[in-house]
Amino acid sequence: MLGMEKAKLSDEDFLFQKDLQQFLCRDLESENWTIAYHGFNDSLQNGAFFSALVPEEMLSSVLRKDSWDISIGAGGPDVCISYEEDREIREYHTYTEKGQIQPIVIARSFHNLRPSYIEIQEEFRLFHNLYYDATKGKYIKVHYDGYEEDIIIVEGKTVRIRTRALREYAAIKDVSIVLYIDSVRYSPIPLNQIPESKRRLKGHDDSMSYLVNINDNASVNPEKKTFSRFIGKRIIKALSKERHGIWPYEEEPEQYESFIIGLDEGGDPIKYSCNPDYLENKFDAKPDAPDYLTPIFFRKEVFNKYYAQPQKYEVTDGQLWCGSLWALRMDNNHPEYVFVWLGDLGKDLPCNEQTYWRTFNIPPEGSVSKTCYKRHIMGEFADPESSDLRFKLELSQLKENCEKKYGWSLILELDQKDQHLLTALHLPTTEDQSEFDSQVLALTKILVDSLNEAELEKKDFFSLGRYERDR
Repeated sequence: MLGMEKAKLSDEDFLFQKDLQQFLCRDLESENWTIAYHGFNDSLQNGAFFSALVPEEMLSSVLRKDSWDISIGAGGPDVCISYEEDREIREYHTYTEKGQIQPIVIARSFHNLRPSYIEIQEEFRLFHNLYYDATKGKYIKVHYDGYEEDIIIVEGKTVRIRTRALREYAAIKDVSIVLYIDSVRYSPIPLNQIPESKRRLKGHDDSMSYLVNINDNASVNPEKKTFSRFIGKRIIKALSKERHGIWPYEEEPEQYESFIIGLDEGGDPIKYSCNPDYLENKFDAKPDAPDYLTPIFFRKEVFNKYYAQPQKYEVTDGQLWCGSLWALRMDNNHPEYVFVWLGDLGKDLPCNEQTYWRTFNIPPEGSVSKTCYKRHIMGEFADPESSDLRFKLELSQLKENCEKKYGWSLILELDQKDQHLLTALHLPTTEDQSEFDSQVLALTKILVDSLNEAELEKKDFFSLGRYERDR
């Protein structure tokens, strides 16, 4: 990591810790990941990277001091004792109070009686509403559009945090991020071969500082004649509040895609923005704009992305869901196409989903389904027309009626791990054989493999069936 493998450096550069000097000078603000914690220890080197949130007014004093301002393992509430006119004052403080240096990663230990482990500052996790995936050692942020972004990755003694997420958090708290490095390295170069002027090196500017001390080690280990100690600090500035886009600070203006609303005299597509504010809506007259309820048509393959991720998306009768984040009403009862109102595309779909749908957009072809017309225009109840949607409705009714009449269900509920088979069950959107085969297999699991054989045997339904067949 960071070029700390000796094979990549000359003996002298390794001893002088040139790679760490260069690391502190890099544009760390623009890098995707920040190493918030990292411990290393082998025959040639040992040390650690650490990180903390530092109030702006403390930054200059932090850089002036060579030693660290916080220790690994720090980070917890405590009682502080002070004195005022011979009176003892005891105050309880949390480690995230304003004006204090705060660790981002908390290395917890329990005196060798229980395993040590790493925690991430709770306030940071709650601020970004991070989900912890224990199997992968990742903290994940679920964005409004359903996109899941890795924010923290924990691998052994290494913690990497998405730099932008750190800088957003620092902006809200009016602090900066400071990286700390402490590294000891051993070298076969004798001390007398190192000029005295190079045995103590210092670097300093407005964003970083480091100190390298080189000392004799031959009396301790003849093979490791010298060792160097590198102590460094690097400031990573917070984003400006105007840029990070977290409420109540303004985000960039929302973007809207344009979709085909018809064809001109030459047969070329006529497109219009799906921004609801630009559309005629019967209340705010815009005579030159298309109506909010302008039908937009799409190829049915648009659903393939959602069928492939049933744990995140669900296509139901007239609705597409992304968990509880967003939902789009649409007409999926049409035998050939999917139809959505132009205004709903802008009101209900996040921008990147609009971009995805646009790639399946086709000129208007015919009219909406009868079911959609009854529901959206006439305000009437209507059962689905599409056979896959009707199947799901009638399967649910069969289970319900069977329970009411017999006290048991003919078709058992699928296991949790198989629920996606019913969620993603659909008419094939293409002529692809593999898609057809996967749906047949799903039907087998939903119907044949889920028959309530125990109750059927108990009621001797199978014998009755054989008797009727033999007759």
